[in-house]
Amino acid sequence: MRFRRKPRHLLPAGPKRVHPGAAAPVKIWYCTEEQIREAATEVGVRLWNDYYGRSAVGKIGRAHNVRLCIDRLQPRSAAGYAPFQRTGHRGRRLPYVCWHGHKRFMLALFRMNPDARIKTALADYHGKADFDLKHKGTFGQGNNWNVAYGQRCTCAHHD
Repeated sequence: MRFRRKPRHLLPAGPKRVHPGAAAPVKIWYCTEEQIREAATEVGVRLWNDYYGRSAVGKIGRAHNVRLCIDRLQPRSAAGYAPFQRTGHRGRRLPYVCWHGHKRFMLALFRMNPDARIKTALADYHGKADFDLKHKGTFGQGNNWNVAYGQRCTCAHHD
């Protein structure tokens, strides 16, 4: 008798696997889509949906889901890097925004609304005061798949 596999829909569901390079979205409460777009423009980054030609910011419940990426139209450094651009393990330029770019984006949002709530993969900030307490501690954190946050950054300065 020949061994036959069970169909996939009959197999027990395991944990969902996320692609190692996929960043978790930043969730933002108590800000409008216009404020989010204004903060991204002020910092010089773009929203991921805009990068790929989709215009809407995702929303689950009352939270806006946002991923940041580099703005391809910003002037580049002599080495060819866009502002706040990250590199991969082998030095390849990636369209992802570094830790410093995310920090500037969040500070711009908190200037517009100090009571905003921002939840990232590393921390949940309930307002500007909470951000000031927690954010410095997220530098250098990471997991087994990704480079630690704040590393592989192409910024000329480090906050």
